[in-house]
Amino acid sequence: MASGLTPLRKNWSGLLPVPGDTGEYEWSGFLPFDDLPRRYNPPEHSLATANHNILPAGYRHQLGYEWAPPFRFQRVREMLAAGGKFTVADFERMQQDVTSAPARRFQKVLGRWRPAPGSREAAVVARLSAWDARLTTDSVPATIYALWVARLPQFVFGRELGLRTDLSMLLATLEARHDPKALEQALGAALEELTKNLGPDMDRWTWGRVHHAHFRHPLNATELDRGPVSRPGDATTVNNTSPGAGFRQTSGASYRHILDLSDWDKSVATNTPGESGDPASPTATCWRTGPPGATIRCPTAARRSRRQPSNASAWFRRTLRGETPARGRPLSPGASVQANRLPVEIADWNREGVTLGALAIIGPGAARRNLRCGHALPGAPEVF
Repeated sequence: MASGLTPLRKNWSGLLPVPGDTGEYEWSGFLPFDDLPRRYNPPEHSLATANHNILPAGYRHQLGYEWAPPFRFQRVREMLAAGGKFTVADFERMQQDVTSAPARRFQKVLGRWRPAPGSREAAVVARLSAWDARLTTDSVPATIYALWVARLPQFVFGRELGLRTDLSMLLATLEARHDPKALEQALGAALEELTKNLGPDMDRWTWGRVHHAHFRHPLNATELDRGPVSRPGDATTVNNTSPGAGFRQTSGASYRHILDLSDWDKSVATNTPGESGDPASPTATCWRTGPPGATIRCPTAARRSRRQPSNASAWFRRTLRGETPARGRPLSPGASVQANRLPVEIADWNREGVTLGALAIIGPGAARRNLRCGHALPGAPEVF
């Protein structure tokens, strides 16, 4: 179910400003809970969302007007459709997936273009046609593809209209109407720019050289900056690493978790830029790592019963006993300590749930008595 409070506007959409002093544009309540979109026990045995339009066909209420293209959702559905019994490691791979659905569509568009044999254009088309459509940091076709489709709109729609189109419209237009002239002009512009910025050796045009993230410390403490770090993926991949100006990552997936309902202690999570606020910690940038085995996991813990705390990991067990591995002194309920320079109040470990950063482990009364801090704790395993 898409839960939340949706205002009922009887005579306007909410998209534009309206007078606030007349009373004629007041909300008339909220959409009833039973009218929210939902799916129950779907035949495919899974649910997937990726910021795309989730409204069912014929749904008569408007919950929003801006949605992400469905590319990431389509790729998630493709991976889930493989069937079988998925493990935590399988979902880790899904979250880190950088296969581009629009890149695959663009490859089909290129399949209809026949550049002159032996030309530079023919060599590039051959290279992109053999590409696996994965935007990995070491991929040269990924770089060419990204800049090519970024330059295409102005040659397909014109400079002014091209600025107002998106990738979905571009691909749909090229699929409906073959435009070899626009393909050639945009490719020429892309190759010229890449040669200027990355040099004449095409084999060095890897995606990681142009697509990166840079976390600058808010106090301008450059020694605590993170990056620039080469990043895989783009805005259309499940591992969303949306590039902005100059292909620098400006947004994307940050906090992730995978919860194993059959064994809570196998649940994992990562946060951005890492699990720890300590720049010397090996978990300080674990968010950027890729496949399982390279990803540093932050185990969660859940209660096996209301009486016995979980034994998810050594650090969590010791914390539940009131011990502090880093300092070797006991902590009592209600005590305050400094954790990564954040004041933290210790709750009653044995009877209440515990909140660690963005992950909540809920027990009786946990909403009132838990591990409290001003904001999400960096580095849950290292807090104490």
